Amino acid sequence: MSVSDPLLKQLKALILEFRLSEVAVNDKNEKLHTLCDIIEKIFRKGLKQNGGWFSKTDYWCWISKSVYDVANDRVNPIFVMVTNIVNESKKVCTLQGKGRLFIRCALVKKVLGVAVELLRKDQRLTDIWYDTEYSILGNEILSEIFISLLFEITEIKFLLNLKNASFLDETWDLPVYKEYELVPCDDIGMTVQYLSGRTLVISVVPGSVAEEDGKVGCGDVLDELFGISLRNANKSKVQQILRQNRGWPIRLSVNKV
Repeated sequence: MSVSDPLLKQLKALILEFRLSEVAVNDKNEKLHTLCDIIEKIFRKGLKQNGGWFSKTDYWCWISKSVYDVANDRVNPIFVMVTNIVNESKKVCTLQGKGRLFIRCALVKKVLGVAVELLRKDQRLTDIWYDTEYSILGNEILSEIFISLLFEITEIKFLLNLKNASFLDETWDLPVYKEYELVPCDDIGMTVQYLSGRTLVISVVPGSVAEEDGKVGCGDVLDELFGISLRNANKSKVQQILRQNRGWPIRLSVNKV
């Protein structure tokens, strides 16, 4: 039986690099994408497809259920809070997106290891979700090594903008996220198109409040309006939000191209 795995070696080396730098990790850190990708690959390695012919299984399936499935006197309340944040998010629509939002939230809140510990406490659940021969989480020794590495990760400070989640369904490589407060006005000064569940800016009026200081440009994606997610929004929803908040400074969050 192997007591090592290439993914664990990569994770260990990256954790050491982060800890030696003694700098908080934010969304601009070039190695953040790599860290999240390795963790995701570990979660997926040897994961059984229990969804049948028409439903794909991903690691978020067991993480979301672990709060209720595991026989535990008291589940970590911060872990419960993180799973609730993911479940309630309107910005991620797929199992992949939800899993990735969980990883980012759990890094910030330092509860990534809690999910693995809950799984490992119940061998029945572990056997349901993971192949013991090909997985890390299904292997008693490798999973303990993984848990110890996740404990080391809690010593690293992560300053991630968790609002920046609308592209996690497709990629770890997230666009720059900007939040603006525009002066109250009847016309923001831009034209948008609703494509693939996103609100895409296709033109900006010169001299408008949107164009001022390059706040909004063509190709940008509007993510939130007055704190409300625009994922899968349409024209009527946007108009309704604007009507309900008429006369107030316009709070706008944008994914920059």
